[in-house]
Amino acid sequence: METQEVAVMSSERYQRLAKEVSYLSPEEQADLRDLLNRALSDEVNRRLLARGTISRIPDPPTSEDVERRREWKPIAIEGKPLSEIIIEERR
Repeated sequence: METQEVAVMSSERYQRLAKEVSYLSPEEQADLRDLLNRALSDEVNRRLLARGTISRIPDPPTSEDVERRREWKPIAIEGKPLSEIIIEERR
């Protein structure tokens, strides 16, 4: 098959898939989004590992990790923002 034929088939397949996804409930769409995000993340991690950029693929976050992140609040400090202090010191 020529490259153009593959591109046309991929486009047609994408259009069919997009139409099917539109029939899913919002919850099903959210589940599908999570599945795709995990798959893409796994692929990125595999490529980084193969290049030697990372030495191991990190474990997925636990429910406790997710909850802790949701509850995280930044610490309020007084004075100038750190970015301003750094810029001033570089002058």
